[in-house]
Amino acid sequence: RMFAYDMNVSMIRTRWSVDWDTGIRIEPPELQRVYELGKHPAYTSQIAAVERASLHPGGAGSVPTRPLWSPLYHNWIDGRLGVALTDAVAPCGNYSCVEGVIQAFVTVGYVSFNCDALWADLQSLLAGAIYDITIDHNNSSVFVVGHKLRNATQQGMLIGAAQAIITTATYASSFENVVVASA
Repeated sequence: RMFAYDMNVSMIRTRWSVDWDTGIRIEPPELQRVYELGKHPAYTSQIAAVERASLHPGGAGSVPTRPLWSPLYHNWIDGRLGVALTDAVAPCGNYSCVEGVIQAFVTVGYVSFNCDALWADLQSLLAGAIYDITIDHNNSSVFVVGHKLRNATQQGMLIGAAQAIITTATYASSFENVVVASA
């Protein structure tokens, strides 16, 4: 059995159970309310920027839109933890005419995977003839920590780390790797 989803503007998804071989529906469709768009972290990140821009002396029209990172959140599709790079859809190029928000979501697991790959590259580079330095996971790491965030409660959150499996929001200072925790 597999599931097919259809989303509509009101963020209600329709789920069908379908036969794997034929694609024919085997159960009646089920409507599932996903979330309210106005509360989605990607949306609220940019809407907060609209509100800040409106306080600018030149008004929202004097502040160009820019990409912003969302706070950490669990993806509604599969529940995985991650962040989204967001941007305002604004034909005028500033915060006075925002019509919507776009996002690109990345899981903390994917960030960790890339941190691990970069750490391995660094380990190889340093072990070469030029440097002749040996590093391991006891004395080094590559990691990403939320530093300058509008959401102060998430400042210091670990976004990804080499040799890490991150599934819940974790402060870097309480992470099991001493290199990450002491940074």
